[in-house]
Amino acid sequence: MKQIAVQRDDNVIVAPLAEEILQKGDVLIVIGHNADLNRFEEKGV
Repeated sequence: MKQIAVQRDDNVIVAPLAEEILQKGDVLIVIGHNADLNRFEEKGV
């Protein structure tokens, strides 16, 4: 699974660096196999 972007308010950060700190309200945009996405969702990450 890959994180490809972070939506923050009206901004989209494409290909965020590893140093990017997630903030409350950020929306992660990810791609991956269904099984990986389901595990990610189940963990409430």
